[in-house]
Amino acid sequence: YGLQDDSTFEMYSTCLSMTISIITPMPSKIGPVTAIEKIYGIIVAVIGMMSYSFAVSSITRMLFTLDKKEEELHKDLEDLDYIDVTYKMNPGLYLNSRKIITIRNKTGNKEMREENFLRRLPKNLRKDIVALIQRSKVEKFPAFQYECQDF
Repeated sequence: YGLQDDSTFEMYSTCLSMTISIITPMPSKIGPVTAIEKIYGIIVAVIGMMSYSFAVSSITRMLFTLDKKEEELHKDLEDLDYIDVTYKMNPGLYLNSRKIITIRNKTGNKEMREENFLRRLPKNLRKDIVALIQRSKVEKFPAFQYECQDF
């Protein structure tokens, strides 16, 4: 390649450029000639690899989340079926319960997540947080937004 007479920077940029071109799917028919072109090619290749990695990991995470939600839905429906068989639920109640479980699972009900979170907390801390949440809900309720001065 005749790199013996080039500067150290030119030799290292050529080496790095060739290494990157081997491990990435860059076209090899048109190649960089100067050191700046090689560095630009390296930067584009690295950004391309990072973008591809980010896209693949995002899609994988999204699919994992969907699978997890589907698994939770099936578990909840199995629990409902068990309760139905064991306690002989009213068919109307069973169908309404099934609809509610399905809708809550698809919408990602935040209240259910709050309840699961609160169950894991120590009792005193749980009471304080529940009081804070309830106070916030009462303040947002339209009937309590306007204080009566005589009250």
